[in-house]
Amino acid sequence: MSGKNQHYLPAALIGGFGLPAASGKLRGARVAVRRKATGAVDSGFPKAETLAYRPEMYRLASPPAGVDPDIVDKLWDPVENGLRDLAGRLAARCLQPGDDQLLFAYAAAAGVRHPSFEDVAADHQTRQ
Repeated sequence: MSGKNQHYLPAALIGGFGLPAASGKLRGARVAVRRKATGAVDSGFPKAETLAYRPEMYRLASPPAGVDPDIVDKLWDPVENGLRDLAGRLAARCLQPGDDQLLFAYAAAAGVRHPSFEDVAADHQTRQ
């Protein structure tokens, strides 16, 4: 789901572990958040869509002619779309065939999506 705020953790996945929104949209669900830096728990229960994103994180700054500037973000769509109902199936302990592959695909992609990946990769290169 492209837009200015591009999530490195899918909002629909985060919302699957929260209090459902009246709209039924997972990205609008309210979730409990503990801030790593302080250990404090947010009292306001923010919406999932307001968490784990960076503005234009995947947007290409100077794409070649004819290339969508959000092509990188759109590469995640097949995995993110599959994750929408996964949290509920996990909670209900009712996994479907293929859910394991979906989890593997998500886990493989999660590391390279995180904002710290560039630093981790650079550190690895330095150590080699």
